[in-house]
Amino acid sequence: MINNENKRLGKKPISETGEPPFRSQVYLELAQMLLTVEPVSNSLPGLRKWAQEVDLDAGEYNRNGKYAVKGIGPNTWHYLCMLAGNENSVKPDVHITRFVEGVLG
Repeated sequence: MINNENKRLGKKPISETGEPPFRSQVYLELAQMLLTVEPVSNSLPGLRKWAQEVDLDAGEYNRNGKYAVKGIGPNTWHYLCMLAGNENSVKPDVHITRFVEGVLG
């Protein structure tokens, strides 16, 4: 059981009730979308296969993309792919971005 029934995402996105959606609802919608897009993602090897092949830069998973999930942004997609085994994906978090900007100028 997910132990965050009462936890909501930040101020955005707003649900039909006018409040941020519950995290558990967003995670459920993400899982349902993944099973629709890549039915083999119901197993760890299938999820790894999807994570290796998904093209996050194509925009299909962005806010208005074909596979968008309200409440899941680009950083979360990259992080999910990284955790699922995509060795070419990295979560573009603030600390990594600042480090790369500092090194590259």
